[in-house]
Amino acid sequence: MPRPRPDDDLVKERMLLAAETLLTRHGPDKVTVTDIAAQCGMSQSNAYRYFPSKDSLMAALAVRWFAETENKLNRIAVSGGPADARLAAFLETQFAIKLATHDQDPDLFQSYLLLAQRNPDAVARHSAQLSDMITSLAVEMLSEKCVTSQETAELTRVFLDMTILIRDPWLIARFRDELDIDRARKIIEVAISCLNA
Repeated sequence: MPRPRPDDDLVKERMLLAAETLLTRHGPDKVTVTDIAAQCGMSQSNAYRYFPSKDSLMAALAVRWFAETENKLNRIAVSGGPADARLAAFLETQFAIKLATHDQDPDLFQSYLLLAQRNPDAVARHSAQLSDMITSLAVEMLSEKCVTSQETAELTRVFLDMTILIRDPWLIARFRDELDIDRARKIIEVAISCLNA
């Protein structure tokens, strides 16, 4: 009787979890597919069946990291209630997720920043996804005012500029000693009040 074939998604998830563990210990440059395969109890050739290269595995890891954040934030964006309250909750949660991830394991956070830098397509898609959610909430807020679509676009761009410090993971890591949830809330409050003005 032939052995049952493993679920591809489960195997990939196991490999990504192993890669994350090894990233914490060694950083992205020293992690190899051989190490990841060994951690999962499989041969290197079997590991390549699921990811054709180390780069593809690392790209999948970056996408997985982004997806977790996107899912949490999307739930806030589409929840009920006033748009300004959802926008504030969205930004505060985004900041809190990145801050907690940094503080829990700064080395892993730096590894993920390097992964992101090496996977610009995944970063661009993730950034666009989050910007679109923020823009939708801002547009919803501004729809109650008598502003043109051009003014809405300009105000939204300024809003994104005003909140970059608490949204960009590179800036959060760089200015970690100066950032906390109270400062983030003040930035959010001022940015939203400018949209509401």
